[in-house]
Amino acid sequence: MTKEIEIRQLKLGYSIPYEWKSKNLGVAEFTICPVFKRGYIRELYIDPLQQEQYKGVYFNMDLRGINFNKVWYSSPMDKQPKIWHSSWCKEHKCYSLRLYVPDDSSKLIVEAHFGDTIEISFK
Repeated sequence: MTKEIEIRQLKLGYSIPYEWKSKNLGVAEFTICPVFKRGYIRELYIDPLQQEQYKGVYFNMDLRGINFNKVWYSSPMDKQPKIWHSSWCKEHKCYSLRLYVPDDSSKLIVEAHFGDTIEISFK
């Protein structure tokens, strides 16, 4: 029996709320997959990991027609997100980054920044 994966569409400026640390699963993680075509990011996939409310769910952002070519990660807090694994994603045919969220953060926000950059911020 195969589990169905729910794909939720995400738009610029929307946020993904999460619990940064749970008793059973530990610190929340995300896998970020920016899909590049001819030097521009055309799709962005965000897979929440170690989070009970998002089991079987991942987020997709369609960026065709917008010319983004950089991804930037930030946090207004002292702690920054910790990228701990980088690998090739066979499913999306792109590189992927797996990261831990900063301590005491509660949401991930995807925004446009400087006109050609996607900013993934944690607040």
